[in-house]
Amino acid sequence: MRKFVPWVLSPLVLAISMSAAAASGDLLSPAMRATMQRDLNMTTAQLSQYLAVERLAARQRAAVAKSQGEHYAGSWIERKANGDYEFVVATTAPSAKGAPSGITVRNARHTLAQLKASKDELDLHASRSGSVPAGVYAWGVDVQTNAVTLDVNRQSVTVERGEVELVADKPRKWSVVRWNAGDDEANRASQANLGPTYGVCPNCRGRANLALDDTQRKCPVCELLFEIDWGSEC
Repeated sequence: MRKFVPWVLSPLVLAISMSAAAASGDLLSPAMRATMQRDLNMTTAQLSQYLAVERLAARQRAAVAKSQGEHYAGSWIERKANGDYEFVVATTAPSAKGAPSGITVRNARHTLAQLKASKDELDLHASRSGSVPAGVYAWGVDVQTNAVTLDVNRQSVTVERGEVELVADKPRKWSVVRWNAGDDEANRASQANLGPTYGVCPNCRGRANLALDDTQRKCPVCELLFEIDWGSEC
């Protein structure tokens, strides 16, 4: 059974976490400063400004979360176009409440509690079934995009909750996929020599082109024959 994890830290988050764990305030060793400047592409001034924002976030995160109450949708440190950093707080409140100086408040669609509930649902399904769909390697809450993001075939994908169906049983027919030129899926499909309509094998998750008049298809990977589920296209 393929191993899976509920979330994977990005290099940026990992480096920021390391800085917070390594030192309090601005007391970073020269080696750590050099590493952060190199890995995160920061100037000396940007690093100092980032550390100031990090201290602000550490002091205010709990307070601003409490002030937003049930509308709280998460917080993060964000790099702006000019290279500076800012502490951002997201909320679903129609009229965002004021925040202390230096903190940016943005409106979001989903609360952090809702995002965590969706992630917990995926965790529970994986725990009960003992496996995850082929190609899915990780998932987790991304507060910046206000979504639960799936790592599918090593690429981060965000989908609406209504587009995700959790089922206990494996499909028994070929799943049908259609793509249009310009879609992200189109590029991946063309690289795999797949046409605009292809199927996903219910047994091994192999891919194969489908003709519109096909009712059955033998999988080129596992060599088993299955009917095609034309009624459930995606």
